[in-house]
Amino acid sequence: MLDEMQVGARRKIYVGKTIAISTQVSGFSIPKTQNQSERAFGVETRVAVGKSFREKGWVNIEAASRTCSEPGIGSRFDATLGLNMSKKQRFILKAFGEGNGCTKAIVRAQISYIRPISDTLALELGWRKSFDQSAVSADRGLVVGLWQKF
Repeated sequence: MLDEMQVGARRKIYVGKTIAISTQVSGFSIPKTQNQSERAFGVETRVAVGKSFREKGWVNIEAASRTCSEPGIGSRFDATLGLNMSKKQRFILKAFGEGNGCTKAIVRAQISYIRPISDTLALELGWRKSFDQSAVSADRGLVVGLWQKF
């Protein structure tokens, strides 16, 4: 079963020695019912602020507004802690959630392993868990991501 699917483009606004700010626009699809036979579609706009701790890791905080095919406008937050285990191994811990508009309020947590596949691309493999299973039956699952360095 597929939970949320999202495709977006991110643009940097400011990049300093230890701070970065960016914006993102995405299209997404989420299940509307527990059996996932119906899906809602929408557009998300987002701002992100990240802080690097040099070789040790980073923190990233994001806030977004979502407009859905269902009536209403929703919100979303993401908070990520990244830990650099080595130059080629990273782990991230992430908490994120959304408010009214697209679905009922829900909070999820995720842990992922990230490994570079080139100088500018990295592969993410992880596991996600929802803390409110009443809205969606896919309360946990595999995460696969492709990261581009900018």
